[in-house]
Parts: sequence; structure tokens; C-alpha cells
Amino acid sequence: GSTFYFSLQLKKTLNVKTEQEILPPILSEKFSVLVAEDNRTNQKVIKFLLEQQGADCTFAKNGLEAVELYKILDFDMVFMDIYMPDMDGYEATKAIKETEKYLAHNTPIIAVSASAFEEDIENAKLAGIDEFLAKPIEVAKLKSLLIKFSNSNSSVS
Repeated sequence: GSTFYFSLQLKKTLNVKTEQEILPPILSEKFSVLVAEDNRTNQKVIKFLLEQQGADCTFAKNGLEAVELYKILDFDMVFMDIYMPDMDGYEATKAIKETEKYLAHNTPIIAVSASAFEEDIENAKLAGIDEFLAKPIEVAKLKSLLIKFSNSNSSVS
């Protein structure tokens, strides 16, 4: 929850992107994602990364809000921060998995946390979380999860 400010003296350079650097989004069809994240900076980062891949994001600022949004809106995937106020990601995951909607759709839930020790990953598995994504988020890992779960969702529908 800390905020740091700093200034940088940078030289202006010509930033030219070649066609090879500009990659199309990996998600070609509408793909709706619920992101449970209490930190605004982290929300901006994950929103940028997901939208680059073609996902539509809806944000919840805690686990309680995530569970309520899951009940009323349709999502293809959930990214769940583990440590949030009011209800943590473990409890929110358990609550989502008890809903009729989850039983019908089996929406993948991905834990997102800066705390990626073995104990955290094990607790995520015990809560029923499908995958674990450590912060800072690796774009390649994020892409592989999106590909894995968007393909499995489209074959079920």
C-alpha cells in the first residue's frame, strides 16, 4: 500500500516499432475476465496486460465484491488476488465454487499474488484455485494461461 514518487532525466529517442514487434491479441473471440484486486496500480497493470491480449476486464476491489459480481455477470475466467480486505482470495474462491453458476460453467480461477511461496501455492490448490500466477506478472505465462483456458472454454460451449 505504499506510494513512491521519483523523477528521471531521460534522453528523448525515436521509438520505432517494426511489424514483427506488434503482435495481434491472442484472444480472437469475446473473452470476459473478472479481476479481484484491491491495489489500483496492480489493477492498471493487469488491465493493460489483459486488454493487450483481447480480454474485457471487470474489477472487484475485494473478495466479497468478486463473489457478488460472479453471481450476476458472466465471466470466462477469474483472476483472484490472494490477500485482499474483507474476504481474501481463498475464501472468495471457495464461495464462487459453491455457486450454481460455477457448477454449470466451471470457470477457471487463477490466483495472482506477489507471495508465491510453496505454502501459498499449496493453500491456493486447497482452496480449489486452478493455476497460480506470481507478481510481477510474466507476459508469457499470462498468455499461456489465456490460451489454455480460452481453448478449453470454447470446446465446452
